[in-house]
Amino acid sequence: MKTHTFKRLLGYLKGHRLRLFFVLLFASVSTIFTVMAPFVIGKVTTTLFDSIRDGVFYWETILWLLAALVCLYLISQFFSFLQGFHMAKVTANVMREIRSDIDGKMHRLKLNYYDTHTHGDILSVITNDVDTINNTVSQNLTSIVTQVITAIGILLMMLAISPKLTIIPIIMVPLSLLSAAGVMKSSGRHYEKQQQLLGQLNGYIEEMYNGQQVVQTFSYQDRAKRRFSALNDELKHSSYKAETTAGAVSPITTLVNDMGYVVCAVIGCLSAIGGRITVGNVQAMLEYTRRFAEPFSSLAGMAGSFGAAKAAGDRIFALLDAEEELPDAEHGIIPKDRSGSVAFQNVQFGYTPDRLLMNGVNLTVKPGQKVAIVGPTGAGKTTLINLLMRFYEINGGAIMVDGVNIQD
Repeated sequence: MKTHTFKRLLGYLKGHRLRLFFVLLFASVSTIFTVMAPFVIGKVTTTLFDSIRDGVFYWETILWLLAALVCLYLISQFFSFLQGFHMAKVTANVMREIRSDIDGKMHRLKLNYYDTHTHGDILSVITNDVDTINNTVSQNLTSIVTQVITAIGILLMMLAISPKLTIIPIIMVPLSLLSAAGVMKSSGRHYEKQQQLLGQLNGYIEEMYNGQQVVQTFSYQDRAKRRFSALNDELKHSSYKAETTAGAVSPITTLVNDMGYVVCAVIGCLSAIGGRITVGNVQAMLEYTRRFAEPFSSLAGMAGSFGAAKAAGDRIFALLDAEEELPDAEHGIIPKDRSGSVAFQNVQFGYTPDRLLMNGVNLTVKPGQKVAIVGPTGAGKTTLINLLMRFYEINGGAIMVDGVNIQD
């Protein structure tokens, strides 16, 4: 993904710094209490083993530990709810701002933008692409924060229990990330193509739907079906490649992390037998090792979602960055003598800059004259009138009305 696309998307969050601060705060508190739970469970296990060894059941200690465990989970879920509540507010406001920006841009776009882009493709940007961004922000943005804090919290707990055993999952993490990096890059390309094809398909459907009379009049049904099938099949293959490639990330990272879990289990058990670590701490380390891999597997599994968001963001910002209609002159000139003369002076025009349809057109219509513009379809009759009405900006020359340039 182009990094500037991510930066621009994150720019929409700047106006919600305070609420995002609370999201981060609540996510941090929720995660901290969740991370502490395996350590308490390990203490319960150690106390049970001590009870068996000593022949005395330590009811009071176990009950206090279980009560603490329940409190940890309750507090964690409470702050998790607050985090989700505030994040939903942020997401809704960000999506409203993006839609408002697109709506405002639509009224400022040059008319030739609508000639070079199908209506269905434009609608796909406004609906499908915006919804894709919405899903990514609402579902994954909070998850990123939670997973990062979880990884840091678990790392600190593992270091507190056994620095030596902590080395194992730390080694496995970069191996896991490296194995997923190439797959994520490939899936991003497939998702970009998928969004482009989706826009093309929507544009074709809209064109065929609105032109159904013409399609039937000229018996174009069979060719229309073949064209639709070709686009539909191409979209199917692109979507299949994108989802399959992205889906391979999580199994790869999980396999690497599971290998680390097995190594940690073997070394932990041997250390417990040798009396260098308690059974409860081994249990806690194994749980932390498994959980330590989860944030990285989860982040890697988001590759598909971020790949789709990348393509959607690129298309949205391509629309927002499109060339706008030139504004009217701040102090427009009103002709003193409104006689009705019109003159095209060496006018050059093309719907795209690299392909001129008119080059060096000169035409003068004197006041009171009636001029008929005739020619075959595509000769430029309507275009000539559209230029006079300034629906499009010319590439060169000037159009004068009563001696005043229409751009003035």
